[in-house]
Parts: sequence; C-alpha cells; structure tokens
Amino acid sequence: MRKLIKFGEDVEGFNIPVLNEREIRAAAGMLFLATFLSLMFIVFKGNFVPIKYVITFFLVDFGSLQKSVSGCVSQGKPWRP
Repeated sequence: MRKLIKFGEDVEGFNIPVLNEREIRAAAGMLFLATFLSLMFIVFKGNFVPIKYVITFFLVDFGSLQKSVSGCVSQGKPWRP
C-alpha cells in the first residue's frame, strides 16, 4: 500500500527516504527571522499587523507538507501550487 504522506527523497544507496538537512534549516531560519522581526515590531512599536501575516504564512506553509513555500525558496526553486 502506498503512503499518502512521504517525507524525503529516494536516493540511490539508501533504503529509506533521505531528508536534506540544509534545506530544512534554511526554511526554519527564514520563518524564524520573519517571526522574530514581527515580534520586535510588537515590542518596540506596538504594531500587531505584521504578526498576523507571519502567523498566517506560517500555518499555510506547514499545511502544505509536500510543497512548502519556504522549502521551495530554500532550495532555490520557484513555488508552484
């Protein structure tokens, strides 16, 4: 039976799917930077507007498991839904 959700890519020489840790760290770093900057807007200016967009993007990004926007950017590929 095929799995509906598959993490990683099939790489020759490995029996299990392999994840690229550099891409994962790059995507996490971009999301962290956006979240940190929006939290600094709250602390120093009292502006809550950026965090609304960051949280929405964060949830949408994790909702699309196979085609994450930040994952495509970290790979240097254009995002296609």
